[in-house]
Amino acid sequence: MDSSTAGGDNVDRISGLSDGLLQVILSFVRQVPAVTARDLSLKDTNLRNNAAPGHFAGFVDWVLARRGDADMDSLRITMMYRERCPSLDKINQWIRYGMQRVLGDFHLCIPSMGKDQAAVELPSYGRAASISLDLSCVGLRLPAMARYEELTELTLDSVSFREDEQGRALGDFLSSSCPRLRRLDIRSPRRLTQLVLRVEALQELRISLAFGLALDVTAPNLLVLKLKVASDVRIAKMIAPRLQEIRMLINPCDPQDIHGLTSIRSLGVIQLDMHAQYRHKEDDSFWLLRNCPAVEDVKVSLCFLHDGGGRTKDHVVDAMLEGAETFPNVRSMRVKADFTRADEDHLVASMASLLIRFPRLRSLCIEFTGPKRDLLRAKCFCDALGKWTDHGQISMEFLEEVKISGFTGASEELDLVSLLFKISSR
Repeated sequence: MDSSTAGGDNVDRISGLSDGLLQVILSFVRQVPAVTARDLSLKDTNLRNNAAPGHFAGFVDWVLARRGDADMDSLRITMMYRERCPSLDKINQWIRYGMQRVLGDFHLCIPSMGKDQAAVELPSYGRAASISLDLSCVGLRLPAMARYEELTELTLDSVSFREDEQGRALGDFLSSSCPRLRRLDIRSPRRLTQLVLRVEALQELRISLAFGLALDVTAPNLLVLKLKVASDVRIAKMIAPRLQEIRMLINPCDPQDIHGLTSIRSLGVIQLDMHAQYRHKEDDSFWLLRNCPAVEDVKVSLCFLHDGGGRTKDHVVDAMLEGAETFPNVRSMRVKADFTRADEDHLVASMASLLIRFPRLRSLCIEFTGPKRDLLRAKCFCDALGKWTDHGQISMEFLEEVKISGFTGASEELDLVSLLFKISSR
């Protein structure tokens, strides 16, 4: 600071500061850090007096007013859940401003309004390349006729579809108004029971925390499909001839309803619950891999199937006695093994019953997870049945690379390393 101007009342001490330093300054203004200096280029001598600490909405209005009609690369407005949500008119005003002025990324996150019938509106025209709306169960009204020709990425988080349970407005908007949409991410949709998509440019579709949703998708350029923590989600039809990666933790369809499974090269995550070599009778974790013959890379989440009070023995089968189904085209596999210390004496048998299915693996990555504190091991049904220890039928002569993380040196982990050396040298 120049000492000769230190006493002036109208000296602009902000304009010459870098965006990085301005962002640090803004972090000391209460409730303001979600509006970043980089996005809004705030440079004003009256910042401190006009920020109106304690009134976030007023500060946002002041910031946007300072910008005027100038375009911007990105705008992020994030309100914490403890804050009082502004009115619908105010939120709609922010959305309209973002659609008119933002060329890059527009992100809006608001706290719950506590009104089941509340809904904000998306205007009929937008210029942003990426839009992310986290609405905390507030509804979203979409225009019947719209132009979002620059939109390539759309994220809808916790949006209520109370007024559009059949998803007609959403499907029409995505199919007809967003010709360049490449990535669609729908998280925690409320009351959405159906979604019909006809999007030619779409390359990645993600749906998470969805319940009771039926999907009908035609996307000739779709490469990635991920359904995560989705209950009662059903794929009525999926036409995606270029699909290369798919992740589903559930069995939501008849494989014949997905057109494009033969082109998939990567699959994850396969959820596999094992108790030594035993699996649940009704578990068919490999159903998708079975229908994707070209898959070369898989991810596996290997979890310990707990005894369940001594009742587990009535609901499991020995995977080795029934004959192991093999997948010889798989070349690489990443396994996340979630075992506690009390479960670790089942680790080798569980891994062996998995590895025997992939005889032509070249690369194997294993990550040990789960608490490592000492836990008491309860008596279990497999003590009487015994664990599989004869691994002579396993041969992995093509295995070239093994990476292990989370290694603690426990005896069962060392036994697994010994097994890997043994079966890869045959």
